Amino acid sequence: MCHFLKTRFMNRKISRKISACMIFLVLSSSVLLAWSCSHAYSTQYIRQVDTQVSAMFDTASLTLRDNIYHLYRSVSAVASNPAVRTIYCQDQTGKKDAAFLENLRVMDTLFTTFLQNTSWAENIALLCPGGQVYSTYQNGWNYTAGQFSEELEQTSIAWLRPRESVFLISSGETIPICFPLRMVSSASFCVNQSPDMTLAVYLNLNTMRSVLEQFNTVADSDIYLADSLGRPITLEEDAPLFPSLTEEAFRTRIVQCGDYSCFNTRIDGADYRVSACPVDGSSLYLVHVFPYRAVHRAVADIYATAAVAAGLTMLAAVFLSLQLASTITVPIRSLLGQVGRIRAGDYDIRMVTRYDDELRQMDIALCDMAHMISNQIDTIQKTEELRRKIQLEAITDQMNPHFLYNTLDCIYWEVLNGHSKNAADMISSLAQFLRLTLNHGHEMMELPGVLQHTGEYVNIINLRFRSRVRFVYTIAPELETFLLPKSILQPLAENSILHGFGGEQGDPTVADPRISVICRQEGDRVLLLVRDNGMGFDPAAVERLLTLPSDHVGLYNVVQRLRFVFGDRFTVTASSIPYYQNEIRFEIRPPFPAPAQTE
Repeated sequence: MCHFLKTRFMNRKISRKISACMIFLVLSSSVLLAWSCSHAYSTQYIRQVDTQVSAMFDTASLTLRDNIYHLYRSVSAVASNPAVRTIYCQDQTGKKDAAFLENLRVMDTLFTTFLQNTSWAENIALLCPGGQVYSTYQNGWNYTAGQFSEELEQTSIAWLRPRESVFLISSGETIPICFPLRMVSSASFCVNQSPDMTLAVYLNLNTMRSVLEQFNTVADSDIYLADSLGRPITLEEDAPLFPSLTEEAFRTRIVQCGDYSCFNTRIDGADYRVSACPVDGSSLYLVHVFPYRAVHRAVADIYATAAVAAGLTMLAAVFLSLQLASTITVPIRSLLGQVGRIRAGDYDIRMVTRYDDELRQMDIALCDMAHMISNQIDTIQKTEELRRKIQLEAITDQMNPHFLYNTLDCIYWEVLNGHSKNAADMISSLAQFLRLTLNHGHEMMELPGVLQHTGEYVNIINLRFRSRVRFVYTIAPELETFLLPKSILQPLAENSILHGFGGEQGDPTVADPRISVICRQEGDRVLLLVRDNGMGFDPAAVERLLTLPSDHVGLYNVVQRLRFVFGDRFTVTASSIPYYQNEIRFEIRPPFPAPAQTE
C-alpha cells in the first residue's frame, strides 16, 4: 500500500513538473513574442516617422530654394532695367524733368509687376543714400533715409531680422531683404562694397509663416527660418517653441556643417529631431524641429497593446498547456508502471501507448530494453555456468590424479632404489607445486607465483624423466603484482615437454631444451611470450585449437580461462620456427585486475 501511494505521489509530482514547465515555456514565449513584435513595430514606426520628416524637409527646402531663386531673379530683372540707372543719374544731378517722371512711372510699373509675381513680397523700395525713397505705395508720404538706415548700411545682399514696416500699407512685421547696387555702366549687386543705391524687398512675415506651415505635414513640429545665431525669424513669439540651441551649439551642429544636417538632441529632458540646411543667397537657415513626445506616446501605445494581447494569449495558452500536459502525463504514468514491473523483475511487458509519437518511441525502447535485459540475464547465467565449469576443469587439470599418481610412484621407486636425494627433491617440488596450486582458494595469482608454479612442474618432470629441460623467465618490475589465473602457464609447459621435446624418451635433436617466459609492458599493453626451442608446430592448427575444443584440452582451457577473465581485451597468436623459437604470444589490454590483498 505504501509503495502504491509513493508511486501515485511521484506520478503527480511528474505531472506537476511537466505542467509547470509547459506553462513556463508558454509564458516566456508569449512575453518574448510580445516584446519582439512591439520592438519591431515601434522601430518600424520610428523609422517611418523619420522618413516622413526627412521627405517633408527635403520638399520644403527645395520649394523654398526655388522661391528664393525666383525672388532673386525678379529682383535682378528690376535692378537691370535702364529706368533704375536713369533715376540714379537724374537724382545725382538733381534734374527732374518730364523724362524723370516717365522713368518713375516705368519703375512703378516694374515694382507692381514684381509684387504681383512674388506672393511673399509686400513691398519693394529703391533707397538712395541722399535720402530719396522710391516705392509703389508712397501715397504722397515722404520717407527719409533715417528710416532705412539699417538697409543702407548693408554692403552685400542681406536678410535682416523681422521688424515693423515703415510703410503705411503694412499689415504687420516684415523681413527686409537688401540688395545693394553699384551703378557703373549698368546696375550690379555689391559684394562688400559701398553701394550707390539699395533695392529693398520687404517680405510679409505672416505670409512666410503660412507658406512654411503649408510645407510642414508632420504634426506637433515646427519649421522656420533662423539667422546665423540660431534665432528663429518666422516663428511667432507665443508659439510653443522647443528650447532653442545655444549659439555655440547651433554653430557646431549646423553652421559648421555647411550643408544639410540632421541630428537628435535632448534638451530639458525631452528628445528632439532637428533638421537644418542653409538658405542659398542669404545668411538664413531653414530649420525643422520635431519633438519625439508624440512618437513616444505612440510607442507606449504599441507596447500597451502588445501587453494586453500577450496577456490574453497567455491565458489561452495556459489553458491549452494544462490540457496538453494531461495528454503527456497519462502515457508517462503508464510508462512508469512499466518501469515498476521491470524493477520488480517482470520483463514480459507489452506496449501501452496508443499514438505514434515520441512517447510511443519511448515505449518501444522500454520494451526492447526489458527484453534485452531478460536476454542478458540468461546470457549471464549461462556465462556463470561456463565460468564454474572452466574453474572446475582448471582445478581438475591442476590436480590431475594421473600426474600425481605417476609422481608418487616415481618417488616410491626412488626411495626403494636408495635415491633419497632425488626422492627428497621430488617431494619438495611436489609440495611447493601443490601449495601454489591451492593458493588459499583464490582463483587469481600474482605473476611471480604463476611462473614459480610452472617452474616447480618442470622440476618434477625433469626428475621423473631424467631430462634437462631448462625453465627461464624475465618479469618487468612494473608487472610484479600483475594478476593471472593460477596454473595458467603449466599446461603450456606441459605441451612443450610432451610435444616439443619428445616427452619421456626425449628428442635427441634438441641439444639444450629450454622453455622461456618473457613478461613485459609495451605502452598500456601487457605481453606474455611463452617460447621453446622444440620441434615446433603448425601455427594454423594451433589457431584452430584456440577456438575449438579437441584432444589438446590444455591449450584450449588456457585460452578459455584467459578470455573469461579479460574478455575482448585479450588476444593470442602463435608462430613457429622449429628447433629455434616456437612462440605463443598473449596480449592483454587494460583495465587489469586489481592486485590481491595480503592476508
